[in-house]
Amino acid sequence: MTEPALTIPEQPLAPAAGEGEAIEAQLARARALLADLSGLPATATLDDLAGAARVREQRYQLVVEQSEQGVIVTDSGWHIEFVNAQLSRLLGYTAAEMAGRVVTDFMDPAWTPTPAEVDDRRRGAPGNYESKFLGKGGQHFWVRVISSPLVGPDDQFRGVLMLILDITEQQETLRFLRESEESFRQMIERSPDMVFVHRRLQLMYMNPTAIRLLGYQPDEAPIGQSVLNLIGAHEHVAALALIAQVEERGQTDAVKAFHLLTRDGKALLTEFHALTVIFQGTPAVLSMGRDVTERRKLETRLMISDRMASIGTLAAGVAHEINNPLAYVVSNLDFVSREISGLVAGEDRDLSEVRNALREAQEGADRVRLIVRDLKSFSRSDEVKRGLVDLHRVITGAANMTQNEVRHRAHLVKDFAAETPLVLGNEGRLGQVILNLIVNAAHAIADGAAERNEIRITTRTVGDQISVEVKDSGSGIPPEIMGKLFDPFFTTKPVGVGTGLGLSICHNIVVEHGGRIEVESVLGRGSTFRILLPRAREQRPAAITEPPPQPPQRRAHVLVIDDEPMIGQAIRRSLAGAHDVTLLTRAQEALALLTGDQRFDFILCDLMMPEMTGMDFYDQLMARDPKQAQAIIFLTGGTFTERARTFLESVPNLRLEKPFDIKNLLRIVNGH
Repeated sequence: MTEPALTIPEQPLAPAAGEGEAIEAQLARARALLADLSGLPATATLDDLAGAARVREQRYQLVVEQSEQGVIVTDSGWHIEFVNAQLSRLLGYTAAEMAGRVVTDFMDPAWTPTPAEVDDRRRGAPGNYESKFLGKGGQHFWVRVISSPLVGPDDQFRGVLMLILDITEQQETLRFLRESEESFRQMIERSPDMVFVHRRLQLMYMNPTAIRLLGYQPDEAPIGQSVLNLIGAHEHVAALALIAQVEERGQTDAVKAFHLLTRDGKALLTEFHALTVIFQGTPAVLSMGRDVTERRKLETRLMISDRMASIGTLAAGVAHEINNPLAYVVSNLDFVSREISGLVAGEDRDLSEVRNALREAQEGADRVRLIVRDLKSFSRSDEVKRGLVDLHRVITGAANMTQNEVRHRAHLVKDFAAETPLVLGNEGRLGQVILNLIVNAAHAIADGAAERNEIRITTRTVGDQISVEVKDSGSGIPPEIMGKLFDPFFTTKPVGVGTGLGLSICHNIVVEHGGRIEVESVLGRGSTFRILLPRAREQRPAAITEPPPQPPQRRAHVLVIDDEPMIGQAIRRSLAGAHDVTLLTRAQEALALLTGDQRFDFILCDLMMPEMTGMDFYDQLMARDPKQAQAIIFLTGGTFTERARTFLESVPNLRLEKPFDIKNLLRIVNGH
C-alpha cells in the first residue's frame, strides 16, 4: 500500500513566544526515547535514529516475510492492509489482490468470526480459534487463527494482527482417525462374534452380539462384574492363565475354547482370541469369542459317521473274528451238554474232557468279550471324556478289527517299544485314527501278495512325545496330491469306497490331542504316516492284584431287573446259596414291589429296557424312596444315546458293563 506523502512547508512557521524552548525540550525527550529503543547513544542525531528505525523495520519485514505462518494486518473495519508471502502462497492470491478486501471474504461463511467475537477483538481481547479459509482455486484450508488487536497511542482500536497456521493435514488426519474409530466401533457393534473388553478381570464392555447370545437385555449386561462369572468354574484356572498370557505377550498364541454361561445357565462352547488394546485411555484386554457349539456338534456327527462307515467296512472282518471263537464255544457247550446228559443217565463219561471243553468255551467267550470291548471302545461317541490311554492296547484293538482287511494284502507287524508311557486323551478317538491309518495302508496294497508285503506299526518314545508310525509297502502317494491328503472330502478311492473325511478327521483328532501327524511317501515303494503325541505327565499306575471274592459278610437281598431273562438267571445262579435273589423283567413290576414294605440291599437294573428304562425307574424311585434308589447298580451293554451318557455321568451309582465279570459282582455283593 502507498503511504501518503509528507508535505514540508517552504518557510517554517515561527513559534510563539516561549514555545521554542518547550518544543526543543520535547524533541530532546523524544530523541532520547528513540535512541534508547534503537540502542543508540543519547547524542544520536535524527538521521541516526531514522536509519536505525529503517534497519529495524527491514528486520521485522524479513522475519514476517520468511515466517512459515501466514500474517494478515487489517484496519479497524477488518480490511486487509498487509499479507505476507506465506499466506499468499497458501491461498493463491497476490498481496495486491487481497489488499483492501474484508478478511472474511477469504473465509468459509460457516467458519467466520461471530459478531460477538468481532466485538471482543475491538475491545482488545486476543483470539485463538479454528477456521476454514478459501483458496483462489476453491480449495478449503483448515487454519488456526491467533489474533491480537492493534491499538494506537490514543488507546483506540486500529485493526487486527492475525497469525494464520495451516492445520489442514492435521485436521485430515484427525478426520481419518475419527472415521476409522467410528468404522471400528460399527464393526465391533455389528460383529457376528462376541466381543468383551475387561480390565483386571472387571468387565468393561460387551457388544450387542455377546449380550444377545448370552440371553441378556441391553440394560441387564453384567458390566462391572468379574469376567470369570461368565465362564464355567472348572475353567477359571485356564481363563486366568490365558489373560495373563495376553497381558504379557499382547495377544493369545492360539485359539482357546471355553464354555460361556448364558443368563439362564446354559453353556455355549466358545473359541476365543484375545489381545491388548487401549480402552478409555487405559490398557485393557479385548476378547473375541465365536460360538462353536453347533459346529462342534456337526464335527462330532461327521466323526461318528466316518467311524460308523469304518465299522461297516470292517463288519465282515469283525464277524469273522467273533465267529471263530463262537464256533468252538457252541461246539464245546454242545459236547458238555451231551456228556452231562450221559452222566445223568448213569453212563461212564470222561470228566477231564468235560473240564477241557468248558475251559475252551470260557476262553472263546472271553475272546468274544474282548473283541466286543474293542468294538465298543472304538464306536462310542463320548468325545469329551479323556483319561490315560495305553496306545499299545488301542493299536492292538484296531489291528484285531482290521485283520480281514489286512490278511489278504500284507503281514501286520507290531514293533512296540519295551515301555511306552501313557498319553492323555480319548481312547475311542485315538482308536479311530489308528484304525483309519491301518485300513488306508491295507488299501494301498493290492490283493494276492500278502507274503511279499508288510504293514509295520512302530511305537517309540521321542523326548516328551510318543511316536506311532504306520508304514506300508504299497503303491505310495503321488507328489502332486501330498498337500491335499488332509483336506476334507479329498479322496483317491472310487465312489462309494471312501468319504474323503478319514485323514481330515485323523488330523483334527491328533491336533486336538496336542500332537501332529506327518507323512512320507515314495511312489511305488510305500508310505509312512507318523503320529506324535505328548506323553502324559501322570505315569502308569501300579498294577493291582485283585483278591479273590471273600465269603459274604451276611446274606443280602438282591433284586435283578433285566428284560433279558437269561441274564437274570445267570446272576441268580452265581449268587444262589449265599444271597436271596428276586428276578423281574419289567421296571414297572419293580416299582410296584417297592411300593410295599419290601426292601433290597442291592438292585441290579438294566439301563436300557422297553416300556420303562432304568433311567426312568431311577427317577421315579428317587422321588419315592431315595435310600432305595442309592442301592441301584446299573447293568449296561453300552450307552448309545446322549441321554444315557449324560445320565450315567450325573448319578453316583455303580455300574457294570455287560458282559460283566461275575467275580467283580460277587466282590460287590459279598462285601456288603
